[in-house]
Amino acid sequence: MKTPRDCRVVVVGGGVISLTSALALLQSGFKHVRIVADTFEATTSHVAGGLWMPFALPDGVDTARPRKWCEVTYAWLEALRQRQGEALGIHVVPGVDVSAVGLLKRSTRTGLTAPRTSGY
Repeated sequence: MKTPRDCRVVVVGGGVISLTSALALLQSGFKHVRIVADTFEATTSHVAGGLWMPFALPDGVDTARPRKWCEVTYAWLEALRQRQGEALGIHVVPGVDVSAVGLLKRSTRTGLTAPRTSGY
C-alpha cells in the first residue's frame, strides 16, 4: 500500500529555502524528491541569505500553528549554527526591518521576537 511518503515530490528552485525543504522531505522519509531550477548557482541565495524572522499575521488569525512553526524553525536554525555555523558561514547579524506601511500592532504578530543573546 502506498503512503504519502511514496509520492513523487518536485521542489521548485535552487535557493536556500528550496534546498532546505528538499532535505527536510528526504530526512522525514519521502523517497522520491527532485529539485528543479533554471540554474544552480555556486551560492544558495543571492538575496535571502537564509533570512529568518517571526512573521506578522492579520488581526483575528489564530497564531498557535504559525507560532509553533516559528519556534521549530528557529530551534533548528540555531542548532545548525551552533554545530556547524563557522564552517558553513552561518552568522547572526543585527538588522532593521523598514516598511512604508508602518509598524504592525503587536497583536498582529505571532508573539515571537528574536532572542537577544550574545552575538545579536
